Amino acid sequence: MTSPVLSLEVRQDRLTAILTKLAGGHLKFYPNLPPATTETATPEILIASIPFPIPIGVVGVAAYLATLQFSVPQTASALTTDLIGWVRFCKANGVGVMDVLVVASPAAGPVVVSSLQTYTGGDVMLMSGLLTE
Repeated sequence: MTSPVLSLEVRQDRLTAILTKLAGGHLKFYPNLPPATTETATPEILIASIPFPIPIGVVGVAAYLATLQFSVPQTASALTTDLIGWVRFCKANGVGVMDVLVVASPAAGPVVVSSLQTYTGGDVMLMSGLLTE
């Protein structure tokens, strides 16, 4: 079975729905790899949690892709010394919406931080956040 081809408007609507769900939520950074589903609780130790700013970001268009650009930079203090592997986008009630692998600047990816290495009490800085569909 092939995936449906969605119109740009529908793809923008889906990203707008994600944006709405994340209002008042957090980005929660963890080591290693994410669990199989977002509904699965992770056994990993939380490295840092960055609250979403207001506004969280904007939905737009780039090269016929629907985009969700997050407001950056955002910073939080690391709770532990570790290597960031992934981030869970959470609603205000803590429920996960999506899990995404994280890369360090200057690499390109949907979620970019200044460094994957964290030290307790040090900064974890979100440098870029861009979802496309």
